[in-house]
Amino acid sequence: DQQRLIFAGKQLGGRSCEGRLVPAAEADDVVVVSGSSGSSLSAGALQISEDQDLAAFFTDLERSPEPLRAVRVESDSLVFSSGKRVNFQRTLRIPDDGCVHGLPPGLGRFPIERCADFDATSLPKPWRNDIDFFMPIRQAEALWLSWDR
Repeated sequence: DQQRLIFAGKQLGGRSCEGRLVPAAEADDVVVVSGSSGSSLSAGALQISEDQDLAAFFTDLERSPEPLRAVRVESDSLVFSSGKRVNFQRTLRIPDDGCVHGLPPGLGRFPIERCADFDATSLPKPWRNDIDFFMPIRQAEALWLSWDR
C-alpha cells in the first residue's frame, strides 16, 4: 500500500499539496558555445560548451583551482581530509510531484565497493583499476546523503 501511494503521487497520510515554482532574486546568463566552458568577463556571461552537461558545468565552476585533497572510504562512508564523513542511506522513493516531502526513512547504508576487489571482466573498462569505487544501487532504489558536521 505504501508503494502504491508513493507511485500514485500522493504523500503518505493522504495529504495533498500544491507545487509552485518561485523565481530566484537574481539570475546569471549562460551562453551555449561550441568551444570550451567557462566565464567570459567581456561577454558578461557564463559559457557552457554544447558538449557538456549542466551538472559537470556547475561543478567545474565551483571547483577550486587547487588540487583536490584525498578522500578515503571507511565503513561505507566517504571520509574527507577535514574528518567530515558522508554516507549514502538506502530509502524509499518519493513522488516527483513538485511538493515538499519529509525526509524518508533510512533503511541502512549503501555499501561502497572497491573496484579492485572484483573480477575485472565483470566491470566496465573505465572502472578496471585500483583507485576507483562504486556503489551498487538498483533502479527502483533511492538514496539520501547523511553527513556529520
